[in-house]
Amino acid sequence: MEGTDNNQFANQQDDFAFGRSNKGEADKKKKTADELAEERLKQTYNVGGGSKDNDDLKRKREDFAVQLRKNKREEMFKQKRAFTTEGQANTPNTQTETQSQQMVVGPQNQLSDDMLLQISVEDALMMIDRMSLEEFISQAQKMAFHIQDFQKLLQLIQDTLDAKVIFATVGFRRLLSQERNPPIQPVIDANLVPKFISFLQRADFPKLQFEAAWCLTNIASGQQEQVQVLIDKGTVNVLVELLNSPHLEVVEQAIWGLGNIAGDGAKIRDMVIAAGAINPISNILDRAQPGSSFVRNASWTLSNLCRGKPAPNFHAVKRAVPSLAKVLIENDVEDILIDVCWAISYLSDGGEERIPIILETNVVPRLIQLLQHPNIAISVPCLRTIGNIVTGDDDQTQFVINAGALEQLNSIIYHKKKTVRKEVCWSLSNITAGNPQQIQLCLDLGIIDKLINILINDDIEIKKEAVWAVSNSTAGATFEQFIVLVHKGILKALSATLKMRDARILAVALEGIDNILKSGQQHFPQRGQENQFTIELEMCGGLEEIEQLQTHPNHSIYERAMKLLVNYFEEQQDAGSGMVGIQSTAQNQFSF
Repeated sequence: MEGTDNNQFANQQDDFAFGRSNKGEADKKKKTADELAEERLKQTYNVGGGSKDNDDLKRKREDFAVQLRKNKREEMFKQKRAFTTEGQANTPNTQTETQSQQMVVGPQNQLSDDMLLQISVEDALMMIDRMSLEEFISQAQKMAFHIQDFQKLLQLIQDTLDAKVIFATVGFRRLLSQERNPPIQPVIDANLVPKFISFLQRADFPKLQFEAAWCLTNIASGQQEQVQVLIDKGTVNVLVELLNSPHLEVVEQAIWGLGNIAGDGAKIRDMVIAAGAINPISNILDRAQPGSSFVRNASWTLSNLCRGKPAPNFHAVKRAVPSLAKVLIENDVEDILIDVCWAISYLSDGGEERIPIILETNVVPRLIQLLQHPNIAISVPCLRTIGNIVTGDDDQTQFVINAGALEQLNSIIYHKKKTVRKEVCWSLSNITAGNPQQIQLCLDLGIIDKLINILINDDIEIKKEAVWAVSNSTAGATFEQFIVLVHKGILKALSATLKMRDARILAVALEGIDNILKSGQQHFPQRGQENQFTIELEMCGGLEEIEQLQTHPNHSIYERAMKLLVNYFEEQQDAGSGMVGIQSTAQNQFSF
C-alpha cells in the first residue's frame, strides 16, 4: 500500500469490534453455528451425473446463489455488517460503537464518560473553543446522540468549520450505528451520501475520512435500493482509492464498506472487483498481523468478492488465492478461519485451471488438518475444497492423498453431522474414481467397507451421495479388486440402492453393477468358471431388483436394466442353474 508503513500493519491492534444491525430482529431466535453451516450447505449442494469415463466420474458442484437476507443480522455468515461496538445497551437512545479512540481531553476540560453520555449537542458545541480539535473529536465520539438531534446535525454538517463538520459526521455515524432502526433512509433522503463521499476525499483530514467511511459502511448494510444509491453516487471507486491511504483506520473502514457493498449481489460484486479492490486488499492481507482486525475485515470482504452466482471471473480474483492461503496457514481465530475457508472453497470451485493455483500455495496440509475442526462452519468448506481439488487428474488427486487426506476423511466418515458425512462421501467419490492404486488405498484403510455400510444403513440423503463413491470404485478397479469388493458386499449394497426411485441414483448403481459383472464375464471363463459375480448378484437379491426396473417410468433406466439382463442372464435357464431365463416377445418386451 503506497504511503503506508508496513510495520504499522504488524503493530496494529484489534481496535474495531464486529457488530451487527439486526433491523428489529433482536427477538428472533439465534441459530447455532451448526444450523447456520448446514443451512448454507443445503443452499449450495448440487452435484452432477455419472458416466463411464473416469473423467466424467469426477463431479463438480454447480455454483450457487447466495440469498442476501438483510433482516437476519444475527447470522454468523451474514454478507452485510453494520460497524458497531460491544458492551453498551442496545436501546434506541444508546448506540453501540467501536471504542477505537481514547478520550484525551485536557485535565481542566475533561468530562467523565457518564457526563458525556448526557451532554447535549448545544452544550458540546459550546466547548469548541475550549479544547483542541483532537480533544473535541474525542469527546464527540463518546457522546450519545439521539434521533431528535437529526436536524441539528444536518445544519452543522453544512458548516464551513471543520470542527462542526466532523462533530455532525460523528453524530450521524452514531445514529447509523444503532442496533434498532438506524435512520438509513432519512440520511439518504437528506442527500447526505454525496456529502459523505466528498469527505472521503479529504486526505488532509483522515479522521473525517474515517467517520464518513463508517457512515457509508452502515448505509451499505441496508436494503438493496439503499445500496444502489451508494453505487449511483460513485462510492465504490472512492473507497477503493482509500485502500492506498497511509492511515490504517481509514483503510480498514474502506475495506469494511466495500465488503458490505459487494455482499449485495453478483452484479455489484463484479463492479467492486472491476474497480480494482482485489489486489490492494490482498496486499493488505499479506502484511497484516495474524489475528488482527485487518485480517478479519479483509478476509471477510474477499469472501464476499469470491462468492455468488454466477461466480466471478477467476482471472479477476485469483490474486486473492495466495493471500487467503497465507492467512489460513497463520491464523487460528475461528471468525477468520470461517471466512477464509469459505473463500478458498469458492475459489476452488470451477474450471480445472484453478486447481494448480490452489496447490501451489501449499495450503492443502492446512485444509486437511482443519477437517478435524469441531466447528463444521470451518471443516465443511475445507471438505468442499478438498473435494474440488480431487476432481482434477490423478496426479492432483495423489497430491491430496500424499498430504494425508484419506486418513482424515476416514476418521470423520461416521461424523455425527449428516452434512459432514455427505461432504465426506462426495470427496471420496472423486478419489474412488481414480486409478487402481488410489482405489487400493481406500480398500486398505477400510474406507470402502464404511462406504458400503453407509450405503446400506444411513439416511437416504447420505445414501444418495455414498452410491457415487461406491459405484465409482468399479470404474477403475482391477479384477482382483473386484473380487475383494464383491466379498465386502458391494453387490448387496448396490442392489439395495435399486429400491430407490430416483432415476439418477438408479443409473449410478446400475453402472456399478454393470462394471462388476463385465469384469467377471471377462475373467472367470479364463479360469474355467462361470461368472461368479452373476451368481452373487442373484443370491443377494439384486437380480430381482433389476427385473422390477422393467416397469420403471424412466426409459433410460428401463434400457439399462434390460441391458444387464440380456448381457449376463439371457442364456441361463430356470430349470438349469436356478437363474431366471429371458424370452423375447414379438413386441420386443421381455417376460420371465
